[in-house]
Amino acid sequence: MAHPTTVIMGLGLEIGFAIARRFYDASHNVMVVDSSQQRIEKARAELPDDIKVEHWDAGELIHNGFARAEEQFGYLDHLVLIPRIVPPDTLMELDEEKFSQRAATILGLQAGAIKDFADRVTHVEAELEARATQRRQRASVTVVLSLAAHLSQPGQFTSTVLQGAAEAMVRAAALELAEHNIRVNTVCALRPRAEKQEGSGLVGRTPLGRTANGDEIAEATFFLASEAAAIITGETLVLDGGRSVGHPVYAWRVLRRLKNSFSIWLASGAAASSRRTVGRQWQVGCSKKRGPCSTAPPFSSSAARVSVRMRAKLIAPAHMAQGSSVT
Repeated sequence: MAHPTTVIMGLGLEIGFAIARRFYDASHNVMVVDSSQQRIEKARAELPDDIKVEHWDAGELIHNGFARAEEQFGYLDHLVLIPRIVPPDTLMELDEEKFSQRAATILGLQAGAIKDFADRVTHVEAELEARATQRRQRASVTVVLSLAAHLSQPGQFTSTVLQGAAEAMVRAAALELAEHNIRVNTVCALRPRAEKQEGSGLVGRTPLGRTANGDEIAEATFFLASEAAAIITGETLVLDGGRSVGHPVYAWRVLRRLKNSFSIWLASGAAASSRRTVGRQWQVGCSKKRGPCSTAPPFSSSAARVSVRMRAKLIAPAHMAQGSSVT
């Protein structure tokens, strides 16, 4: 039985290397293509010699990459796309010309690669269709994105927009290519570079306390390309350590800190001063009504009673918040 052929376009900092090794270990013919000479040199030094490594400029990456893979192996089975991640920025500091260029380059490359791959696969399959006795799993496309595609964050405007658009393209392509028996899916991961950008604060915002490592992302990518995922298309497999559903957990931690601060404030002289001030304002309001007030003055109850109410609202078990929305 012929070995499947997998083309990996884009290497990233380390994800592409791990993915190339995973497919190679599963006896795939693997070709890695990238427009960065530095990453290509690293790949040639670190990856097994049997993995073909090609350097092409961005304009030639798609056509020449697929052509070389077909020349080397004769056919294509799987495509893995790893779009470039852009530097952090905000909407208010947006350079519109640079934004347009990045969108055209990154999204244009992804759309062009998926289309060219599908054209080549369907062309080869049409020649072999007469020999086939039943419809089989033919090919897959997997796009590896950052968590910005799934979860917006301040200071990541362009990345969030482009990664989100890339994920939407996957869903659209999955519908278009289903009739050709080509599956298209996404792996959306909290990647190692996030830890470098966010520092130690990432641990507190992620229930599992870490990013997905390269081997885990590679395993998820391989699964989506395998026969085990033959029924899966148009889906996003999220590897974020619970970050997406962990926002309520993070909110709970913030609320807990607020509760502690509030308790300290209640015990301080400032709290007593505030209660006296509000009490005087209440008395003035009653006198203007020219009659007795029917309600008790604010803060007339003890600080302990207020603290108990705050505790009831804020000290809820953390597991109650996981996987649910904050209302």
